[in-house]
Amino acid sequence: MLSDGTLKGLKYLDTTPKSGESIPSSQKANALYIAKGLKAGGMTKAGTQAVLANMERESKFDPKALEDKSYARREIDGKGGYGLIQWTGRKDGNQRRWKLEKAANFDIATRDNIDFQIGYIFTEIAGKP
Repeated sequence: MLSDGTLKGLKYLDTTPKSGESIPSSQKANALYIAKGLKAGGMTKAGTQAVLANMERESKFDPKALEDKSYARREIDGKGGYGLIQWTGRKDGNQRRWKLEKAANFDIATRDNIDFQIGYIFTEIAGKP
């Protein structure tokens, strides 16, 4: 039996603009843009579906999404999850968020850029952050 999360993710199986009706209208433009970026980067349809399902839950496809915690901070090396997939970790911790910010040359505008974050996902997949 499939989990509720997996079943919810199935709505992204076909990520072409015509099928975007199941994505909330406030999120549709970013979701489709991200899907195209992931596919252009070589991700399979199933891989794109999985990433989109995660992003929908983590950030609602918002590259500036900040984890909903009282301690979360937007500044560079701030606390809490950040971005499309809610990267977490400071320089002194598990470092995923810090590595994202380092790759952005510690520039907030670059870190917040949707294209930068899509590209960084492929950096992490390649094991090169």
